[in-house]
Amino acid sequence: MARKTRIHYPGAMYHVTLRGNDQQNIFFCDSDRYLWEFILITALSRYEAHIHGYCWMTNHVHMVVQVAQEPLASTMRYAASQYSRKINLRQQRTGHLFERRHSAFLVQEDSYLKGLIRYIHNNPVRAGIVDSMDQYPWSSHLAYAGRLEKSWLETRAVLRVFGATKRVARRRYLAFMQADHHEDLSLYQNSGNEEDESLEDPARTTCNPATQKPQTSPQTLESIIRHHLQCSGINEAMLTGPSRARCIARVRTDIAMEAIEHGIANIADLARRLNRSESAISQAVNARKNLLRQIT
Repeated sequence: MARKTRIHYPGAMYHVTLRGNDQQNIFFCDSDRYLWEFILITALSRYEAHIHGYCWMTNHVHMVVQVAQEPLASTMRYAASQYSRKINLRQQRTGHLFERRHSAFLVQEDSYLKGLIRYIHNNPVRAGIVDSMDQYPWSSHLAYAGRLEKSWLETRAVLRVFGATKRVARRRYLAFMQADHHEDLSLYQNSGNEEDESLEDPARTTCNPATQKPQTSPQTLESIIRHHLQCSGINEAMLTGPSRARCIARVRTDIAMEAIEHGIANIADLARRLNRSESAISQAVNARKNLLRQIT
């Protein structure tokens, strides 16, 4: 039987699950998770997608992914194939790392999104790996709690569901995470033959020209900078100012790496735009490349 075509429209958000084949591990050490994140960042940039939440378990991952013009399958196919190839080389193994196609459910209601984020962040607790979400470093919970910076993670859309300001939203988010809840967990569990099914009536998800995002223009240094500023929450003055804060330095390096990788700018261009010396940009880029060599 042919698979059903997933509903796609620019701006659509999905709960995505990707599992190890035959329930086997997909992460064998922490450096594998770093590798997965690096590959995923590349996929997000390549297909202009966004991650709104995630949890990297040992044998599966959960993500809330929002797409642009390209369908979800493009992002997931790239990330899964690149990661599988590298892990198979590292582990000296052959065969499929992941089970079938990724599962994806369309997310349309704010109430469902809130419960979904809680479900995803509580995965390690339900599995008995940790006693508290705060103890698990491989989910987006710490970023939502304001204790971790991930320039590639978009938290604002979900936080806006909790409150109009970041401070209020985070306080309400933490209260919601800790509150007693008796939700039907099956609402959030992507499994079995439901992987190609939508939660909503297709008639409700037809692309509306009035709300459709405009076609994106070719990537430029300014579009890369704008994307990273939006995802990280820092502003232009912080980016080009004198601060050496780790979270800001990380965003500068992310911008430099992406611009260089896509041939959009060189070290001199980046130094002028980011208000840094060429040696500072070069050192940051080389340090990141050395780190990536160690984990790949």
